[in-house]
Amino acid sequence: MAALRRSLLFVPGGEPRKLERAREAGADTVIFDLEDAVAPPRKAEARRHVAAALRAGGFGVLGALAFNPEELEIELSWIDEHVDGKPYAVDIVMPMAYIGKGGGDEAKLDNLESLIPQQHRDFTEQLLAQYGVPPLPDDFDRPLKAAGLGVDEEGPGQVEVSLKHGARMLVN
Repeated sequence: MAALRRSLLFVPGGEPRKLERAREAGADTVIFDLEDAVAPPRKAEARRHVAAALRAGGFGVLGALAFNPEELEIELSWIDEHVDGKPYAVDIVMPMAYIGKGGGDEAKLDNLESLIPQQHRDFTEQLLAQYGVPPLPDDFDRPLKAAGLGVDEEGPGQVEVSLKHGARMLVN
């Protein structure tokens, strides 16, 4: 029978001290975050730390929401080359129901943005200003990702790439 997972501990992949201390925390599962918790200039370093933790016996789950199939191919190739055959999983966001399912205009970012009430936008802007979060730079060109956006186009390719690389588990 599989062990019951009662607690999850999310640890920034770019924090070696936190990766080491995670073993002592008592959580049933430790998840190394390489996506949101790591600044872009530190991602390469963070990947090396997480690969070392996997080689030492950890079981990693790569969050694939931010990657199209081509980018996921690059990430999984890197992982395969650096974890000495240790198992890992890939988290692919493929919800059963979501706005834009099936594609078309409803699946476009403009449509999703139109569904956000002005009251929520105002609250978010107030919160960002209150805590001194600067706006994104004018030259920011990374495509915005959100659960449900691009699932029809990218999801099947993400699954195919993950299975080709031998991910031991697909998480949704």
